[in-house]
Amino acid sequence: MDKQMRKYLRFFVYVSPLVVIFATGSYLVHSSINEVLVTTVNRYIQEADEIFSDVESENKTALLDPQNCVLLERNLRYEHDIEEMQILLNQDVICSSRGDRVDVQPIHIPSDELFSTLVIIPDPYSITGAGLSVINKDTINTGYYAVSSIDKTYIRSKIGYMLDNRFKRAVLFIGESSAPVGQSKRGINPQYIAKSDLYEYEILLEASDKFTSERKTFYFLLFIPITLVVYLTLYFARYLFSRKRSMYTEVKLALKMREFFLHYQPHVDASSGCVFGVEALVRWQHPSRGIVYPDVFIPLMEEYGLMDELTDYVLNAAYHDLAEKVFREGIHLGINVPPGYFSNPKNIRLLKLYKNKFDGIGISLGLEITERQFLDSVACESISRLRTFGIDILIDDFGTGQTSLSVLERTNIDYLKIDKCFVDSIGHQSVNAPVLNAIINLAKELNVGIIAEGVETDRQAQYLLTQGVTLHQGYLYAKPARIEKLFLSKSK
Repeated sequence: MDKQMRKYLRFFVYVSPLVVIFATGSYLVHSSINEVLVTTVNRYIQEADEIFSDVESENKTALLDPQNCVLLERNLRYEHDIEEMQILLNQDVICSSRGDRVDVQPIHIPSDELFSTLVIIPDPYSITGAGLSVINKDTINTGYYAVSSIDKTYIRSKIGYMLDNRFKRAVLFIGESSAPVGQSKRGINPQYIAKSDLYEYEILLEASDKFTSERKTFYFLLFIPITLVVYLTLYFARYLFSRKRSMYTEVKLALKMREFFLHYQPHVDASSGCVFGVEALVRWQHPSRGIVYPDVFIPLMEEYGLMDELTDYVLNAAYHDLAEKVFREGIHLGINVPPGYFSNPKNIRLLKLYKNKFDGIGISLGLEITERQFLDSVACESISRLRTFGIDILIDDFGTGQTSLSVLERTNIDYLKIDKCFVDSIGHQSVNAPVLNAIINLAKELNVGIIAEGVETDRQAQYLLTQGVTLHQGYLYAKPARIEKLFLSKSK
């Protein structure tokens, strides 16, 4: 590294704490202001929903007897949230909660708004320049509408038009209309918009200049004590980043250098002693650490987004391992595939290609999907297409993860693999013991095959056979090993 590069690196190291502090301070300022805005706007929404719901209830009550103007006037005389209610028949006012006084003016509602529940109407006499009305149509008597204008002072006191000094403005939006009128959803200061779940309106709340300035001052006064913390954080972050980057480089290089290899563990038909198939298990021959098992490197692959590459690698390695063998009878090959692999059409085409290649050497391809990983709708659809193409689908570690009964109902599968923890419960007083029998019964109800994993004793094998589970996998029969060490085949 030349002097110029060292200079730039040193400058970065010196300046980065200040950048981090500034970014952290900005985040804290924004978060604290946003928290106040969110809490306040949600309260406004709740209170506004209650107002509109109450007014809508009054409208519907009035429409039960729309021509009874005396009753309408009496019922709403002391109503604090309704400024005036009018009953319209084909847009003509026939009743008003104000009575028959000459100063009663019709509430002018555009005809296209009569089908809305909540509308903003221009009102030059209002402080906000707009009035807010709730409209309900009579579903029994055709042509009748109840139109209630909400008391402006009351709603201003409830949903923030009478603001404290923390807020610059509060605006209610219904479609393109706003109250106060002429407001935009863009603002200079931090703001938050919330939408009602009950009615088609939104409320925007924007922080005031004073409130924003106070929050900035408070948090940025913390710069001095935080500086030390940030320096320590940067040190450890840099250390962790370097370490993770090194690990990413290692696993990426391992794929390129073909340091991964496969062990195979048989699936044995315990009723006949014949080998039904094998499961391919990936291992990493690390140059310095020796053999590394999947529980170490699989999380790294998932974190770095390398699972698709690893799956492609395993498919290719399994084909080359088995292509050199001649099997007396066709066998089943299980390959572990993460659910995310099914989201890419390219991967689906590759699986179909390998299915044909394995068919050519007398091997039936099966895809084992770990149940601890969630199967979404895209994965389920892809799985169904692959089954139609002749690829077996197995749910691995069944009973320990997220596969729900609904997924099993809408996704056809071929085998359930019972997790070792349930097989271990055989002959013991364990909470898993009843679950084992439940899984077996479920598989029988679904008419799918069952493979028991982790079978290690004759007692376990005999119990499973009495339950009709004939396909076993475990140390009782064979440990995972290179294909050459398994007496499954003979050389060509």
